[in-house]
Amino acid sequence: MVRAAALVGLAVAWSGCGGDDAPVAEIVDHAPSTLTPGDDALDDLELQVHYTDADGDLGEGAVETYDCGGGVAQRTILPAIASPEAVDEGVQIEGDLRVVVADVGPVAAGPVPEACGGDGSAFCVVLVDAAGNESEPSCVSGIVIATE
Repeated sequence: MVRAAALVGLAVAWSGCGGDDAPVAEIVDHAPSTLTPGDDALDDLELQVHYTDADGDLGEGAVETYDCGGGVAQRTILPAIASPEAVDEGVQIEGDLRVVVADVGPVAAGPVPEACGGDGSAFCVVLVDAAGNESEPSCVSGIVIATE
């Protein structure tokens, strides 16, 4: 089961103006490929998520991370990303989030979260902006949770 909150680091680039669309998320990297529950040095998963938000209001929204093997989810509130003025003007932002899923452990099979789509993904991320608009899920597969 995922037992700890995700840690999120941000890198931001601003460009142009946008509309009021939902954010877009894409997991572009992850490490490691094998997690070992019970070994504190080997049970954290790091996801690099590239985002684009057409109207700049992703900050003060959230990152929802789903463990697709057992339905465990965690929600981490994002700090402000764009300035209040940029959000008011609807400035498009994009950048990368570093999401750390700490202390991944074995999970009992449960219902697969809707965000996972039932396609064999291991973990999925959904971004929610301050207005409540949700990105499409971005998922990663091929992560092995070693048995102890």
